[in-house]
Amino acid sequence: MESARIELPVVDPSIRPEPRLRLTRRCTRGGRLRMSLAGADVERVRDVSFKFGRRLAVRDTRPGFSRLAPRRMLARTRARRLRAVAYLEGRPAGERVVLSRPLLRCGR
Repeated sequence: MESARIELPVVDPSIRPEPRLRLTRRCTRGGRLRMSLAGADVERVRDVSFKFGRRLAVRDTRPGFSRLAPRRMLARTRARRLRAVAYLEGRPAGERVVLSRPLLRCGR
């Protein structure tokens, strides 16, 4: 009886799995929007830019990565999507993860 040989795929060490991050948003008092970054790999994030559509709304460089958008900023934008561009540590320079969710309209 001959033993079966299983070939294992060779994994390239330069290929990293996608980071596990999620963009959360919640309406708060006064019609403001709280935007935050959460997930298992949030400690690998260096900084985050929160955007309404393609326009920069708020940038956060402090761990915790949670910011408030004022009611006036929400009222003036016509954007339909909230995006978070997270720049990661320990990756090649300029590597980023872009997360997108529908933009909530608070206090309407």
